[in-house]
Amino acid sequence: MLRRVLIFCFSLVGLSWGPSTPASAAPDSTVAAPDTAVFNPFDQWAPPPSTQNSPPPAQPARPPDNGPANTPALFPAHAFVVSRYLSLHAELRLLSMADAGMDDAERRNVVSLTKAMGNVHPYYVVADLNHDGKMDFAVLLYDATNREYPGTVAIFNGPFDPQRLRDPVLVDSGYKLRGWCIWLDREAGPRLGEGIANSKDYGWYIWKHGKYQHEFAAVGQE
Repeated sequence: MLRRVLIFCFSLVGLSWGPSTPASAAPDSTVAAPDTAVFNPFDQWAPPPSTQNSPPPAQPARPPDNGPANTPALFPAHAFVVSRYLSLHAELRLLSMADAGMDDAERRNVVSLTKAMGNVHPYYVVADLNHDGKMDFAVLLYDATNREYPGTVAIFNGPFDPQRLRDPVLVDSGYKLRGWCIWLDREAGPRLGEGIANSKDYGWYIWKHGKYQHEFAAVGQE
């Protein structure tokens, strides 16, 4: 009698610990999930490190500069922000080197200066310009409403969030184009330099008291 009870108990245990669904009902792990990925230019712009001495956040590859006019090709997140801003300001567009009317010597001066300073393009600088540990950028624009001095500087402060797109924190117009460029002065700040290549006509945009302020270089100051 005891043997029959034990056999009956073991059969109940087998029922309670056995598979709750038939094997045929298990999901097929070999079936791939549908591809719903959408390109997001902000994906690789992760929050930057909290310390100033840490390396900047990873950036997606920058495409080549655009065509013979040579406008700067912006990093995807920057292009997204700039295109949105330009769509609201029909008088503005990206400045191209063809706009400046430079001869070959002037173009070489611009390119050699900005390459020596580490620019990705004479009209485009990427750096932590306001010293908060987040990557910012500056780009040069063409203002069609000012035929004599159409050069315009626009500075955008990071981080760049697609849910909270920001206008530039500074838009400064009224620059002549011939030989004009921007660069990063790494030894002081860093700060954004602007001016005519191989001349004493230059200055800086410096972050002070919560905004960018322009200061001209003193004559003879390097």
